[in-house]
Amino acid sequence: MQIRQKLIDTRKSKSLSRRQVAEALDITEAFYGMIERGARQPALDLAQRIARYFDSSTDELFGLAA
Repeated sequence: MQIRQKLIDTRKSKSLSRRQVAEALDITEAFYGMIERGARQPALDLAQRIARYFDSSTDELFGLAA
């Protein structure tokens, strides 16, 4: 599964909007949308914040886990 789809699926499974996630991460909704669309890659610190927010690991969320 692609990273972008994993982020979208995880967000939707928790019934969250892009805006809610972006606000919780203290980033703009537009920037979070670019991450979901695969247009931007988050820096390591942001990737870790995203994973923590979704109660996941970066490996699992970003497709690094086997």
